[in-house]
Amino acid sequence: LVVSILLGIRRLHFPAGMLIAIIFAAFLYHQLIPASPAPAGSGDVLATFGQLDFSVFFHSEFWVPVIVFFVLDFFEGIGGFIGMTSNTTIQDKDGNVPHIKQGLWVDGFGTIGGSLFGTSSLIIFVESAVGINVGGRTGLTAVFCGLFMILGALASFYFAPVLTMIPAQAAAGVLTYVGYLILSSSLSSKKGEKLHSFDIMVAAIMSLIAFVTFSLDKSLAFGMWAYFALSLIPGSQRKPSLWLAGIAAALTLAIVISG
Repeated sequence: LVVSILLGIRRLHFPAGMLIAIIFAAFLYHQLIPASPAPAGSGDVLATFGQLDFSVFFHSEFWVPVIVFFVLDFFEGIGGFIGMTSNTTIQDKDGNVPHIKQGLWVDGFGTIGGSLFGTSSLIIFVESAVGINVGGRTGLTAVFCGLFMILGALASFYFAPVLTMIPAQAAAGVLTYVGYLILSSSLSSKKGEKLHSFDIMVAAIMSLIAFVTFSLDKSLAFGMWAYFALSLIPGSQRKPSLWLAGIAAALTLAIVISG
């Protein structure tokens, strides 16, 4: 985290600072934590491609993760668009993001395509905050990111043993810094809109829930119920939303059923 912050300072303008922070964290991880045997694998990155089983549609337990991942992926996409463009000139004067519909189509197709390869669905906008912070504004940023991801996927055939040496914990500091970039852009919005103390409190509790439970669905459910409860208070400027309550109820039910 410290390396991410130092290399992310705009005055330094250090290229590839986040990548270097991940490599440095991976080095410290292997120096401080005893080595453990690598998980066994097939060695074929395409082993899960197209391995679909539609028979699970008829099992009730199948729909619980579907509901959870749908809510997470849907709001992750919208939140990514709005949060990361809030402190740029991309949004209009009313805070609307132009062409967000097309962006959500890309997000949806990316999720479907990712599932065909057996990868996580929550991968579309993770790197955008860092890209915007270093000056990315146009679609060319996404094009070049996509090209480099394709090159990375092709290179993984030959560098898979090296990639397995980077633990998931190595990216924790970078992701924390990315979260700070998103939050700071909301706190210092050029449109003059500031977060209220209630918003900051809910965001802090949601972050704590996600950190303690390692579960985004519980964090998101709490946030939805918190804002719906706020809308029910007399004198509140927010109008109760049945859509918000319905989604929160469905997400809560899925969490309870999944145990």
